[in-house]
Amino acid sequence: SGSVTEAAAAATAANLQQPSTDSDPSASVELSKGEDARYDRYGRLGLVLHYRKTTILRKLLVMVSSMNVAALDLSAGQARALSSVQLTEHQRKDPTLDIITGFVVMDKKTRILIVEGLRDKALQTIIQELNLEDIKSSKHCKVLYH
Repeated sequence: SGSVTEAAAAATAANLQQPSTDSDPSASVELSKGEDARYDRYGRLGLVLHYRKTTILRKLLVMVSSMNVAALDLSAGQARALSSVQLTEHQRKDPTLDIITGFVVMDKKTRILIVEGLRDKALQTIIQELNLEDIKSSKHCKVLYH
C-alpha cells in the first residue's frame, strides 16, 4: 500500500542521515585532525522512483557496472558476470577501492535504490553525470544523498 512505500522512503531517508557503524574500527584512517574516515570517506545515494520511471535506473545501472569493471580491472568475461565476482582479501581491506555497491527494493508501484561508494570519487561522478543535484523531488522521484 502507499503507506508502506511512504514508510520505507522515510526509513531510508533517516538511515541515509546516519553513518554506518558496522565497519571495522581497526580500518579507521585519519583524513585530517578529528575526521574519522569510517564516516567521511563513504557516501550513500537513495532514489525512490515510480516503478515505471526507468530512465534514471538504466543509466545508473550502466554507470555502476562500467565503474566497477574499471575499478576491479576485470576481463570481458568477468564483466559479463559482475554480480558473481568476489572481492579478494586485499580488495576488501582497501579503503580506496572505488567500487559502488547497493541494492533495490521493489513493490508494484515503487523502486527504492540505495547505492554506496567513495563519497568524492565514483559516487560523486554518478551524482554529477545523472544531474541528481538538479532533480527536484516529486511524487514520482525522490533523490536522497549525503
